[in-house]
Amino acid sequence: MGEYEISQKYTLEDLRQTAAREYRQEPTGNWILNRNGTRKQETIGKEYVPTRVGKIELHEWCKLMDEAVRSAGLNTLLFQIETYARLHFAWLHTDQAVHEYAMSCLSSGAYKHWKDFKEVMNEQM
Repeated sequence: MGEYEISQKYTLEDLRQTAAREYRQEPTGNWILNRNGTRKQETIGKEYVPTRVGKIELHEWCKLMDEAVRSAGLNTLLFQIETYARLHFAWLHTDQAVHEYAMSCLSSGAYKHWKDFKEVMNEQM
């Protein structure tokens, strides 16, 4: 769970999600009083993506994936996957959620198994 430098070059294969994401509450170091007057340690939720290079916090994984996509020259494909996701996946409400899902699909190769992906993208272009 160390810090990952963006300057370090990771490939899409290195950053591919290897298992389900993990969500944990981690202490911030601050204490709060709850409604009963009891002291309680304040926590913050963090989401981790397990990869071949270790567990990476979600926002760091997104930065590393953006860099890997840019260096691999797959910006156009990522944009096409995002467009497809906006049209077909109603549970993705925000642009950030669409972008994260598209990067996950790109790294795993899931888009290759969408039966109408190529037809929809040809119509959009």
